[in-house]
Amino acid sequence: RRCVDDVGSVRRIAREALEDFASAGVAYLELRSTPKRLLLERANGGGGGCGEVCTKRVYVQTILDEMRLFEAEEQERWASRGGDDPGKTASLESSGTTPTVPRRLPLIPRFLVSVDRASSVREAEENVDLAIDLAREGCRHVVGVELGGNPTKNDFRDFQPVLQKARDAGLRVSVHCGEVPCGQGHDDPNSDLRRAYEEAEAVLRFGPDRIGHALLLPPSVAKDLLRLRVPVECCPTSNVMTLELATHHQTDLLAEGLRSHPQLRSWLETRHPISISTDDSGVFCTDPVQELLLLVDAFDIAEEQLYDIILGAFDHIFEESEEYVPRLRNMVKDHMEVLNGLLD
Repeated sequence: RRCVDDVGSVRRIAREALEDFASAGVAYLELRSTPKRLLLERANGGGGGCGEVCTKRVYVQTILDEMRLFEAEEQERWASRGGDDPGKTASLESSGTTPTVPRRLPLIPRFLVSVDRASSVREAEENVDLAIDLAREGCRHVVGVELGGNPTKNDFRDFQPVLQKARDAGLRVSVHCGEVPCGQGHDDPNSDLRRAYEEAEAVLRFGPDRIGHALLLPPSVAKDLLRLRVPVECCPTSNVMTLELATHHQTDLLAEGLRSHPQLRSWLETRHPISISTDDSGVFCTDPVQELLLLVDAFDIAEEQLYDIILGAFDHIFEESEEYVPRLRNMVKDHMEVLNGLLD
């Protein structure tokens, strides 16, 4: 992250991220980033410098501008090739010796404004106020906020009023939870474990729209998560690597490590709502397709359940527009049926 010190770099990275996810066949994407104050322009020679610094709004607006442009390009490409015409949606494309494949769906990108729990509550308020202002100004790409960052810093309860403010303004909320070991109750003799337990309880009481990771929840809180059916953002490769469930970044070892995931088997067996995500795809050298294949490899997921996981994720996306969500679900369902026909 220290290499990204100017707005131009943010613009390029945003564009490349959108292109990468689109190439992986993603139809709906929620990117997230913590607003930063960076250089408006890199100094001559590319060595940084003491140039003018942008505001947090400019940082976010740079990403949103790329999203708008990319979405428009995607919709134009899709319309030029038949759009949602039932007779063409399921058509196939081929090029020379390239095997025929279903037409790639248009990517619809959305944005979550992140709050870093390692920062101050004042910084969090600035970020949430920015998200609220943008949403009220009619920016449809801003659909929520999230609390993440170093789980050993500060406490969810410090930021709860700020997150409640976002919720009251109509934004959806995601909270990372259960990333550090938790105690077994309020009377745990270890103060760190006791605090982690009480924080996890507080997150569940708050009732975020989604929870990130939820790896190391104590049994009582894990049971509440299942009972309340709070959707979980699950990042298989990230979880395996950060918990050191595998010592090498190889597919077979990752699958073996994922089988030791403290919660995932239970979520799959109970059909708990989950979305399979990448966390930081650059850091973990992965993409959405690899994450799904890893899940299949580790737990021998049947085709029907895999489809249910993919389509079920639309039940807890933060985009709420009646214009997009039903159309997206139908497009993805039709696309998967065509792909299934090819595989058969």
